[in-house]
Amino acid sequence: MEQIIVLHPDGTSFPLIKRGKTCAVTKAEQRCALLGEDTVTLTVVTTERLNFYIGDRIEVFGKSYTMNQPAVLKKTGTRKLEYSLTFEGVQYELIDAQWLLPDETVLDTFTGNLEDFLTMLVNNANRVFPGRWEKGIFPDDTEYKTLSYSGRNCLEVLQALCKEYSTEFEITQAN
Repeated sequence: MEQIIVLHPDGTSFPLIKRGKTCAVTKAEQRCALLGEDTVTLTVVTTERLNFYIGDRIEVFGKSYTMNQPAVLKKTGTRKLEYSLTFEGVQYELIDAQWLLPDETVLDTFTGNLEDFLTMLVNNANRVFPGRWEKGIFPDDTEYKTLSYSGRNCLEVLQALCKEYSTEFEITQAN
């Protein structure tokens, strides 16, 4: 089994499988769904307390996953602890970016083609995560539409745009 290293937000790290100590990953599952879920769940069994933090990261098949919710700890024996961990793909960052329209927009609608909407989506994501997001490859010459996405986050908008323009998205990570 490939070693799984947990990277803490402060830059420290630790392996989840330790020789000479009882600490093992007993279950690992990666779930990727088109226009939906991108998560890794782990079950870790150990005899010692481990420190997991919101913001901890792991890398799986070249993709980075972040723990955005607390670890669930269950005592399963006198000296046995079981941690359930959920790590989320980079697309979940888009949940933290609210969809905002440019100042010159009237009411809560925007008219543009897919490229215009993607440009606004990237601008909104970079407002929260500066310099982390950029447009990739997308269909050219899409039709202009007047759409309203007020009150939504950028992930919801991205998923809605894919349905509206009959396309799909894939987020790739550099470095």
